Amino acid sequence: MPYTSSSGSKNIKVMGISLSLTASKSWGVPGDQIVFTATLTGDGVPLSGEYVEFAISNGRWVVIGGANTDDLGKARLVWTIPWTADTLKLPCNKWNIQAKHTVSGTLSNAVSVAVAYPTRLTVMTDKDSYPPGATITVTVLLEYNDAGTYKPLAGKTVSISFAGTSTTATTGTDGKATATFKAPTTPGTYTVSASYAGEGIPATVGTTTVVVRTYSIPEVVPLVLLILAEMLPIVVPVVVEEGKKRGWWK
Repeated sequence: MPYTSSSGSKNIKVMGISLSLTASKSWGVPGDQIVFTATLTGDGVPLSGEYVEFAISNGRWVVIGGANTDDLGKARLVWTIPWTADTLKLPCNKWNIQAKHTVSGTLSNAVSVAVAYPTRLTVMTDKDSYPPGATITVTVLLEYNDAGTYKPLAGKTVSISFAGTSTTATTGTDGKATATFKAPTTPGTYTVSASYAGEGIPATVGTTTVVVRTYSIPEVVPLVLLILAEMLPIVVPVVVEEGKKRGWWK
């Protein structure tokens, strides 16, 4: 039995998918948290229940997490910065983070995040107490944390301040920088502070205190003088008599 031909059609709409990405801050150190928010829309309307993947996209795609969009079309990822992601060592680099709508393959804009090494400063002085006007030698040790191990940070400029005077010094291969100051003429306790500005992120600061004091004759000195005074009536006659015997005087 022959059949006649027939045809049918249906219109479908291909939405224009848009995905944008923001970050709560542009830098951090391992252990810090950054919140990434991806906003997914279709023809300008928020799309809910869609899975969005977040990844480092420098040269290759390294996934750092994912989330479903809410009723506002937003997917959020709270990222605790690790020391490494896959084989990437994150500190001391800037990384591009992107989001991807897994169904359509739509990519978001790239957000740059700098991951820094944590640093610390230790401030030391050659003594804890000084007389007024004495020279104070300050040594600053700058170190960075490399996956839990602190290492000297060389070739960096640190600022050192004491009693209203500031100077700069450069760290050596041992991470140390040295500066000298004059102790104030007024006795008291003073703070020595040092800072390292880092590379475009908040400074690392270290402090210590020194005491400037006037010094008096130790209490033992009057005691010694008193003992000598007590002994003079005994010692002097003996010395005179011995001198006569030896012919030193008549």
